[in-house]
Amino acid sequence: MDLDSVYRAEYGRCVATLTRLLGDIGLAEEFVQDAFAVAVQKWDETPPPNPGAWIVTTARNRAIDRLRRESTREARHAQALLLHQPDEPQEVGPVRDDQLRMIFTCCHPALSPPAQTALTLRLLGGLEVAEIARAYVAPEATVAQRIVRAKKKIRDAGIPYRVPAAAELPDRLASVLTVLYLVFNEGYSATSGQLLRTDLCLEAIRLARALAELMPDEPEVIGLLALLLLTEARRPARVGPSGELVVLAEQDRALWNRELIAEGHELVRRCLRRNQPGPYQLQAAINAVHTDGQATDWTQVLALYDQLLQHTPTPIVALNRAVAIAEVHGPAQALATIDELDLPGYHLLPAARADLLTRLGRTADALAAYDEAITLATNDTERTFLRTRRALLGRAARDETTRSVHTVDQENVSATLTVAVPVAKVFAALADPTTHAAIDGTGWVQEAVNQAPLTEVGQIFRMDMHHANHPDGDYQVVNKVQVLDPPHAIGWLTGSEKDDGQLELGGWLWRYDLVPLGPSETEVTLTYDWSAVPQFRREYIQFPPFGPEHLINSLHHLAELVSLR
Repeated sequence: MDLDSVYRAEYGRCVATLTRLLGDIGLAEEFVQDAFAVAVQKWDETPPPNPGAWIVTTARNRAIDRLRRESTREARHAQALLLHQPDEPQEVGPVRDDQLRMIFTCCHPALSPPAQTALTLRLLGGLEVAEIARAYVAPEATVAQRIVRAKKKIRDAGIPYRVPAAAELPDRLASVLTVLYLVFNEGYSATSGQLLRTDLCLEAIRLARALAELMPDEPEVIGLLALLLLTEARRPARVGPSGELVVLAEQDRALWNRELIAEGHELVRRCLRRNQPGPYQLQAAINAVHTDGQATDWTQVLALYDQLLQHTPTPIVALNRAVAIAEVHGPAQALATIDELDLPGYHLLPAARADLLTRLGRTADALAAYDEAITLATNDTERTFLRTRRALLGRAARDETTRSVHTVDQENVSATLTVAVPVAKVFAALADPTTHAAIDGTGWVQEAVNQAPLTEVGQIFRMDMHHANHPDGDYQVVNKVQVLDPPHAIGWLTGSEKDDGQLELGGWLWRYDLVPLGPSETEVTLTYDWSAVPQFRREYIQFPPFGPEHLINSLHHLAELVSLR
């Protein structure tokens, strides 16, 4: 375990333990950070056997050194308390109450809910401010200020570091449940880096168990514990052999933890007997359906999501419900539901749209949705998964286009592709010299001499091209791209440069014909025509990049280009 892993696993526990010793969260965090700085200098590649205890001891000693330099009575009193602690603190891992005290302290009703969750994720989860900000799609400065103000309020108001009395529990329970839920979610789908942070998942479950012991008659406490256990049971199958994400439908159920599933199902049955449904109990029931048998009963899942949406009418619940709608009523109805949601910055929304659009055969729209999801995703594993799905979709579309290639006659070859883009947008891409060169896929090096887009009949921009691996050596040619019939036709006009710098034009070599099939769909036909320049037929035969595969590549480059513009 490297130092970064130790920091992730032990930071929250160490801060909680030192807070118990010092009674001040801010000072505890400061000295724990100092101790990790010392570890950077003193640890070799292998940490000590109990790195958490080492950090706590080092932090405590640095606190004592600081207090010895203070002259106030309060400082000397604090020093005496520290000096009377055992020289070697207990192992941090088995200490059960410190973290629970920390959560209850951070979830004091005097703090706002956003401050409660941000502070707890920082102190208990060891998340950096940037990671918390990404998780909540909020500016880093805003999150940082929330944490600073929360710690200051805890200190100034003298909020005690303890589990509150029974009469105080109801005021804090909702926030405590939310924090444990978010800590587990961060472990199950981390904001950045690898997909899983097992330490956070296990810590959230441990604390949920402790809370269930403290409040065994609270249905939502039991519901949360059941939810975490049933979700954790699927973790062994959530990633593949190479660490890749595996979605629920493709998971190997034999890898699921049957012991946790049995425990979770029993807790769900306890909740059902109480008949006091709440959000965590309903989510636990949904996961019980997922883990019951060899296939998910999506009709039952959808019915549970209907109830959950009544309890918690949030866009994220509605998005998850849409997934169930797709399985029961089909992707079209699910897409209509998703398109009504507003979740800016939430990558799972365009990811879900991409999947539904793929199932509906709307390939161009699906590719665009995948691009949006990839841009928004912050977790490396999820980004890789989305890129893989996009690549597979693009490959399938490529195979479909291959079947549309046809030879017109002995003098021409052409290919056709339909793109879900308005004809004017396709034409604009072909008429823009800054992007036109990206369409070709044969290895030609192209340079647009003129930089103004074409808009009218007869307008031309010049392309200087050469190919280092041409049969005739470093072959060079001058082409002109000319508008034939805006926005329906544009072509490449071959030629060569005379001694006086003027172009001697030949015949048409390439021609794009655009046929609008609707307001948002265009049929693009690319024709390679050497009838006016028969010498190019030899090159077509001898130099394969000019053949049908070249046209297919060019059409796909064009389709990708216009979908991103």
